[in-house]
Amino acid sequence: MLLPELSNSARVWLYLADRELSPAEREALVERMRTFTNQWKAHGAALSAGAEVVFHRLLVMAADETNATASGCSIDASVNAIKTVGQQLGVDFFNRSLVPYGDTEQPTVVPLHEFWAMRKAKLIDDDTLVLNSTASTLGALRETLFLPFSESWHAEMWR
Repeated sequence: MLLPELSNSARVWLYLADRELSPAEREALVERMRTFTNQWKAHGAALSAGAEVVFHRLLVMAADETNATASGCSIDASVNAIKTVGQQLGVDFFNRSLVPYGDTEQPTVVPLHEFWAMRKAKLIDDDTLVLNSTASTLGALRETLFLPFSESWHAEMWR
């Protein structure tokens, strides 16, 4: 189970690396993010949070906001931590034009324009699984990390 120490109601953020991470890079990323989440605070209150790497390139960060809500400043701190780690690893976690689809264990990741071209060519159909990048809670992500194209934000854009 994804981040088992956190509740289903935990708020979630997804950061997709622009390339697959090596085992050593994944280990370094998780260790650095664990260090960050262990001291992560919002308005001086500690956040119960965690981070995990899924399918060798997706960083999932989550915070249980029961006792403290992640605020603008605390979210900015997390973004800065991810940017710093990304620079150290030579990885961009902020390229929002990448789409993971297909195999849920080892998805194919392509630029959005290529994804749309494949959809137009009918290589991507309504049943093709795509990353549920709009999940806002850990429970939603645990339930459907990938969902059919027809149920994704991509289908809305396609119409």
